[in-house]
Amino acid sequence: MAPALWLAALLTLGLLALPAQASENTAAASTGGEETILTDPGSLDGEDEPIQSVGSLLDALALSEDGEAADELSQQIQNLWNQSGSETVDLLMRRASVAIRVRNYTMALDLLDTIIALEPDYAEGWNRRATVHFLRQDYALSIADVEQVLRLEPRHYGALSGIGFILEELGQDRQAQLFLSEALRVHPHMSRTREVLGAIERRLRGAPI
Repeated sequence: MAPALWLAALLTLGLLALPAQASENTAAASTGGEETILTDPGSLDGEDEPIQSVGSLLDALALSEDGEAADELSQQIQNLWNQSGSETVDLLMRRASVAIRVRNYTMALDLLDTIIALEPDYAEGWNRRATVHFLRQDYALSIADVEQVLRLEPRHYGALSGIGFILEELGQDRQAQLFLSEALRVHPHMSRTREVLGAIERRLRGAPI
């Protein structure tokens, strides 16, 4: 079953509708880099547009043999994902990124709400808002936004990793394993994702079936 359908099923069953639980470990991890939040709230410039399509770049990423090549492909993919096609939305995204960097999450959410209202089919608007909810440990809201990201871009490895991290934090290791495994199928060189998946699999091997 595709990840977006897994997520929809889990939401329908109420398995993910759990209260956010504050965790010092999650708060510390949330600023630790690209894989520990749903996307990197960095530059949206991406002035040099890659020639290849997102689909072909994702295909190449899945087959990449080393981290350096994967990083280059990932940057090209992110540049394309960042392109909203609207100067207004691009400006609002830059402002939201600044707000995230200074941890003004209230302002970031206001900006991202506007972005989503203007461009509901722009996956990075949903993804960036999911990131903010994750940083605020509002996991149910983050999960709901990730569902939208995966409906628009099923191979969004940042969103797949992010939902896996949330599920692991909520103690749902088997569901987390599905999403983290899928994230690594798309982008096999995410070290943090591989590390968390390894820990989950070790726990599951010792758990009753």
